[in-house]
Amino acid sequence: MKVIFFGTPVVATHVLRALAEGGHNIVGIITQPGKNTNNKGRNKESQVQIFADQNRIPCLQPASLGDKEIRQNIKDLGGEIAVVAAYGKIIPKEILSIWEKGCVCVHPSLLPKNRGASPVQETILKGETLTGTTVFLTNEGMDAGPVLSQNQFHVSENDTAESLQEKLFLLGARMICSILESYANGTLVPVPQIHSEATFTRLLKKTDGEINWEEEPEAICRRVRAYVPWPGTFTFWNGKRISITGSMPVNDPSDSIPGKVINFDDQTKMLIIAAGKSKLGISHLQIEGKRQITAAEFLRGYPSFLGARLPS
Repeated sequence: MKVIFFGTPVVATHVLRALAEGGHNIVGIITQPGKNTNNKGRNKESQVQIFADQNRIPCLQPASLGDKEIRQNIKDLGGEIAVVAAYGKIIPKEILSIWEKGCVCVHPSLLPKNRGASPVQETILKGETLTGTTVFLTNEGMDAGPVLSQNQFHVSENDTAESLQEKLFLLGARMICSILESYANGTLVPVPQIHSEATFTRLLKKTDGEINWEEEPEAICRRVRAYVPWPGTFTFWNGKRISITGSMPVNDPSDSIPGKVINFDDQTKMLIIAAGKSKLGISHLQIEGKRQITAAEFLRGYPSFLGARLPS
């Protein structure tokens, strides 16, 4: 089929390449504008845009989809169907109605669970061990359209949001071509979602990454994994932001004030910090403006960190 593709981050290219390798004719690509990466104001091209350039596919990068001229530009690209993978913006109904066969979206959760902007992060934050990829027909609702197909996926205890998202979009890439073929020939019937079972996620903020030391260590560790690569998980000490990049719960009840840096464990090579009613081990961290280092390296550079009380 003639496909219009919507996608922005690098994980979107898995679906994009699968469509191209599956013989579909990608007649246009819509991606978000590049972001400034240096003080000269130059924009870094996304992998989606690079794919478009390499394959001489028309590529639009609108700041907004609400403009009538942009809608006409998208319509002029043609296409029978649109495919969306991590585009990052809500597509208005005026655009959804352009294509004869509608718009298909690849979503990294088992809808109707975890609709919205941060499904992968929410999966890890809740400690869920089972997730998956859903391919569905978009409508005006937030990830509310009828489902074309779902595949389940088990979450590793070491998965970060970055690694899990990669796996789920690779799964979506393996699904997409056979789904489009079945949908186009009428052998795949969309199944409405059970909206009463829907759960929702939200757009993350930078402040979400700040650690509350009143939380139990298990919850903090899930936060560390869920917020890779953004917004990161961090605390403050002596006016400096310290990012926690490696952690694990320590099965040892604590009577210390939450946030107290108790000691350094020579056996595990971790800094031990009171959290909730127990303790958290920190293996890797990064003070702002510096590189990531081990807990042992950090303590050699900042010995006064032992005994500190970190804010909750």
